[in-house]
Amino acid sequence: MRSINASAVINTIGYWSAPGCASTFAAVKPKASSAPAGVALEARVTRTRSAIAANIRARREAASLSQEGLAEAAELSPIYIAALEQARPSANPTLRALVAVAAALQCDLSDLTKPAALVRRNAGRPTKPTRQKRRA
Repeated sequence: MRSINASAVINTIGYWSAPGCASTFAAVKPKASSAPAGVALEARVTRTRSAIAANIRARREAASLSQEGLAEAAELSPIYIAALEQARPSANPTLRALVAVAAALQCDLSDLTKPAALVRRNAGRPTKPTRQKRRA
């Protein structure tokens, strides 16, 4: 049986090269301008997450279900359902979770992923009322 030298293989593919050595496949290396593409991708992920959240909330409210009721029907945690509806990045829904939610809401998976009219909700702490200045 023939042994393979791992560093020679890595050097040949072009992922790593010793100082002064030219890489065999220069086209494989990432481009310097790949950062803007990552930013655009992250924006699309955020929009999709927000659309899924809005669709789940709208369908749940139309079905007169509480978050706990939906969680029970979908066999998921109520905390996870709340995180999905708030579009938290930590929720990061799996395909299994989305299919379970769609089945519990008696709709198709594509209905949850359609772009939705996003409704702004007042989140966070309320602002302090401003005081009116006294007139002397």
